[in-house]
Amino acid sequence: MLRVTDWLKARGKKRSHDPSPKSIFWNQNLAAVALTRQEINFVAD
Repeated sequence: MLRVTDWLKARGKKRSHDPSPKSIFWNQNLAAVALTRQEINFVAD
């Protein structure tokens, strides 16, 4: 199973050449969702 953080890192590297505000906001949004999921998984464990 692909870890969300690894996917975010790969996506971030892929899109790092696109510094548009929308992509920056989207990447921050994904990071926030990933953190929330990690917290939920931690609580579930």
